Amino acid sequence: MKFWKLSRAQLLVARVSRNRHRRLVRSMLLDASELDLGLWSLADDRTWRAGTIGERTDEARRARSAGCFTALRSFRRDGPSRGLWIQITSFASSTDAESVIPKMRSGLSASVTSKVAVQDERDVTDVEVRAFSQAVVVEKTVVRGGVTGFNRYIIGSVGAVVCALGCSGAGSTWSLDDVVQFAVLQGEKVQRVLAEA
Repeated sequence: MKFWKLSRAQLLVARVSRNRHRRLVRSMLLDASELDLGLWSLADDRTWRAGTIGERTDEARRARSAGCFTALRSFRRDGPSRGLWIQITSFASSTDAESVIPKMRSGLSASVTSKVAVQDERDVTDVEVRAFSQAVVVEKTVVRGGVTGFNRYIIGSVGAVVCALGCSGAGSTWSLDDVVQFAVLQGEKVQRVLAEA
């Protein structure tokens, strides 16, 4: 049925349902107080319909049809320059969530801008992220503006939700243990929100 053929009541129900799901996904994101980041500032905080940005996969189409959302929150700090972003995407099923993780991993290799040169990239296979049923851990050594930095990423799933975290900074500002700790906190929060929903 086309949206212009819906009654006002149907449109209102659809809008309320969509807004409720958007709030639910946003509530899964960790905030600065939960991360104990201290003097960090919020850099970005937004949501959008899942399946509307990026590659048009079957998983993305099903997520969009189901009214799923993506929420992103990022933080930054100067001296030494560091950044942290967390992205949560709900999917139509846990099978879809698990099958999209390798595709997101491939996207990390393609997400480098022309201002950043990747010197080294490797998957870390000897790390367990207990909050996720499946997890991919990636480390990159990058050069930006003549400064070498290290980026660490973790992508994992909790039921039908995919969590992705990225930590970047000049020098070796993030330990792998730091990033795993953030991922575990994030996964545990998603578990709590889903249990309460």
